[in-house]
Amino acid sequence: MTTAVLDIGKTNLKIHLLDDDGTLLAERSRPNQSLPGPPWRHYDLAAIEAWLLATLAELGRSHRLDAFVAACHGSGGVLVDEQGPLLPPIDYENPVPPAVAAEYRGLVPPFPMCSAPIQTQAGHFAQQLLMMQRGFPETFARARHFLPLPQYWAWRLTGRAVLEPTMLGAQSQLVNPLDGSSTGIAEKLGWQHLLSELVPPFQRVGQPRPGLGLPPDMAVLAGIHDSTANLHCYQAAGLTDFTLLSTGTWLVGMCPTTPVEALDAAFGMTVTSDADGRPIAGVLTMAGREYAAITGNAPGRASAAAVAEAIACDSQVLPGFVDYDGAFPGSAGRGRLVGEPAGQDGRIALATLYNALVADICLDLMRSQASVVIDGGFTADPMFARLVAALRPGQRVLVNRRGGGTAAGAALLWTHRNLGLPVRLDIEPAEPIELEGLAGYRARWRRAVRRHIQRPLPPSCSGLASTADEE
Repeated sequence: MTTAVLDIGKTNLKIHLLDDDGTLLAERSRPNQSLPGPPWRHYDLAAIEAWLLATLAELGRSHRLDAFVAACHGSGGVLVDEQGPLLPPIDYENPVPPAVAAEYRGLVPPFPMCSAPIQTQAGHFAQQLLMMQRGFPETFARARHFLPLPQYWAWRLTGRAVLEPTMLGAQSQLVNPLDGSSTGIAEKLGWQHLLSELVPPFQRVGQPRPGLGLPPDMAVLAGIHDSTANLHCYQAAGLTDFTLLSTGTWLVGMCPTTPVEALDAAFGMTVTSDADGRPIAGVLTMAGREYAAITGNAPGRASAAAVAEAIACDSQVLPGFVDYDGAFPGSAGRGRLVGEPAGQDGRIALATLYNALVADICLDLMRSQASVVIDGGFTADPMFARLVAALRPGQRVLVNRRGGGTAAGAALLWTHRNLGLPVRLDIEPAEPIELEGLAGYRARWRRAVRRHIQRPLPPSCSGLASTADEE
């Protein structure tokens, strides 16, 4: 029995084929390139659909496809009528017109009811809907549904339109994830008819429509937010008191035990909804994109010697190398190196060290004190997890060595939530790396960051705190 998972990332599209115990049977991928417009930067839905159907058909010739589920980042949605898309889906890095941005600020309730700080680019569903309504009012008036991308693909395959709580809870600003109530924006602007019935992400929406070349008995599920699927992988296995660091283009921290009073929008903190609709506190920062900017996208792993050299020379990275503040308010576009590392190995080591320090800040923001689970792209370099473990000596740091927690968690919506099959985890402790001077380096870096952003950082709860942290 197999589950096909469409994983829609900002950088790449992947289809994973997994068996009942989560073993990866096959994988296909392609870049998720945006088109420049008009009318705005957007995803090429027609090309993606052709690739999706062809790839599923190809995989179906050698494997039985029992279920399909899509997972996506929290900022992709499509406005449709009965036939298909009415307007291209907005790339979340597209700028928001100033008039729309000004109007939007007046509509959004305060944090944390709005789930996340307002982004300057088109990262929220409510923001995207307002752009569409103001830019193309006649076309907008013909719309029947607004569908997040996982639910869009479920609709394209089955003809049934649904919504589910994880995509609505992930920065849509249409729903208050603390209690599932409306933020009032849809009611103010007359969008209620665009919001379809709400079902769980593991809901079986239907089976493929005839003519798509897909198995007629394949179950199509409602779909899920990608980082929430990653979280679900561990929740389904029975983990409760833990913090997830889901890594890739974004570093997404999620912690079921973070108190509401710890949430601080200025530091990129968020509230999302898990697969059962419960609120989950977290933090969002673009660590993968920063790593690429620091290293020039060069491949490689960080060596212990190069990391030790960066510490000894006091080379530092100050945020941020992307146009997004993330966990460091006011840092967007202000990133710089203090002390040039030696060669490309030095760049990779410094970028890895920097991302571990950023993860340490994120864990402090979430008041994380129990186990930490690291999943996603950063597991490809063991040094990242070893550094996080060294920076958090009071916590157990675990790594998903199989990777692909998003795909595994999404597949569990079928195998575990629908079929009741047991959950297999393949996580192991990360061995802390011993580096002379790491605590002092961390303290100096934190002082430099405080000066850089001109704000205090969250209190340390790492167990590696130094009195220098508070200087």
